[in-house]
Amino acid sequence: MANREKIATGEKSQATIEFSDFIRIDLGSGTEIGLANLMPANFLISQSSGSASYRLLQDTGSFSVRSLHALLTFDSGESEVAVEGSEIIV
Repeated sequence: MANREKIATGEKSQATIEFSDFIRIDLGSGTEIGLANLMPANFLISQSSGSASYRLLQDTGSFSVRSLHALLTFDSGESEVAVEGSEIIV
């Protein structure tokens, strides 16, 4: 996987992406994400639709999700981000 790649799931599918020793991303159906920056120091995902669960695999580090007009930064545990129309649900 490389920066700027996009990953999308169909209406009846799911996908899991894991970057070893850093983050696991579970995509629900109808979800599209873009890999904006894969460097662990500035890890950034762009989520344009659907629901995704993000889980850091270590207690150190952080990641950000850009969705609609918001930039969300998480620094521990598991977080879920859903884009429904013009709303973001965290």
